[in-house]
Amino acid sequence: MKKVLSMLLLIVWFSLQVQAQDATRPDNSPPILADYPSTSAGESKADIDVSIPIPMEYLPSVTENVWSTPVVWSFVDMISWNPINNFGFSLGANGGYISNVYPNSIEKQSSTLTALSARVFTNFGQTKSRLHLDYEAGYKVYQQEDSMNGVSHHGSINYTYRPSHKTEFQLWDTFSSSLNDPLDTNNFSLSDFNLLPSVAYDVYFMPQRTILNSAQARFSINITNSTSVNITGSYDSRWYEQHFDDAHAAKSGIGLNQRITNWLSLSASYSVYLNDVSENLRGQQIHHVEIGRFHFNLSPNVEVFASGGIEIADIDDGYRVQEMAQVGISRNTPTNTLHASYQRTMSSIFGYHLILPSDIVTIGLGQRITDRTSFQLNGSYRRSHDFNDSGLLRSYSGGAQFEYALTSTLFTSVNYTYQYQNNSIRMLADLPHFDRSMVFVGLQYAWPPLQLKGK
Repeated sequence: MKKVLSMLLLIVWFSLQVQAQDATRPDNSPPILADYPSTSAGESKADIDVSIPIPMEYLPSVTENVWSTPVVWSFVDMISWNPINNFGFSLGANGGYISNVYPNSIEKQSSTLTALSARVFTNFGQTKSRLHLDYEAGYKVYQQEDSMNGVSHHGSINYTYRPSHKTEFQLWDTFSSSLNDPLDTNNFSLSDFNLLPSVAYDVYFMPQRTILNSAQARFSINITNSTSVNITGSYDSRWYEQHFDDAHAAKSGIGLNQRITNWLSLSASYSVYLNDVSENLRGQQIHHVEIGRFHFNLSPNVEVFASGGIEIADIDDGYRVQEMAQVGISRNTPTNTLHASYQRTMSSIFGYHLILPSDIVTIGLGQRITDRTSFQLNGSYRRSHDFNDSGLLRSYSGGAQFEYALTSTLFTSVNYTYQYQNNSIRMLADLPHFDRSMVFVGLQYAWPPLQLKGK
């Protein structure tokens, strides 16, 4: 816990320093990076053994697409998601050290490891529609643990259609097949970070091959200049090699947003989450009713939001009702992004047919220092308990990355990740304990070249 608290304090301190630097920058100074056409769904990438991104909740104006801005993207992601790049590829190599390979061991088993990856991507479309295809394959080698070696696959399809300036339709699907270990062949990136976590999330399991697929859709329409509606839906599937039954979940919802003034807006939403829908459609449900969400724009770049409502869980032994709440702050400039949020909600654990009341804290920082240098931090804390308060599931994690562009096609990075998980809930007795750190360095080559300012 001390490691995570230290990281959170470092994030806040660094943000204050960044704000002081921004105050000395000339008014409306242009971004350091070359302008890119907006991409509204960059957050729909596969996560790295942390949580499942299902961006179903309606996000306020400033925070809606902030994690898909170049400030928090890796350099390779900026190349692959740029619509002007019809085709491209990247090659990557990572080497690092993990403090503990296996959980629940009396003596920690550390190991060094190497990961190689190759990625191809393509973009189609112009003004009204865009299609992005992405596939990556990799291989990991643990020098001290040969049983952990293996191949991984990641793929994504993203389609956006804007028939007019008032309507937008998005459809995307992500797929991965890899060992459930702490290092994925994907680079660490805050574009994977989810400000408002999903109802369902992955916990850390014993190392095994896991196949993940997430299909999502969203339809948005601006009824008037101040009123908008979002309709969303998703279907997630998890196939486990051992220990657990296959898991499936669906979610759908609708949200209404009304801007009252230039600095204040109000929204409300309803969503329903269905766990294990393929076998027992009504066995595990969560009805989420957000009665009101307020958005306060403290400045053009800073927004504070808060919401409240109720949640009703329809589980095997009856209905459970509890209050829900969210509060957070967002700051976004061309070179800096800072987010922090707290969420009180019900969660479903993938791999277990179980619903738990949860408290979730997330915080993240993205800073583009120069056109060649970026720095990123993130942290999350989750505390869940069963309805009888007979035990706790606690997990927290943190990560940091420093990335530097050696050239417009060659990029290097230094990364640190910490993971902790501890459980005392009897129904989750098989859930392993984790307490481990990982440090690794990476080198990536990407084509086409990154368009840096002055190039």
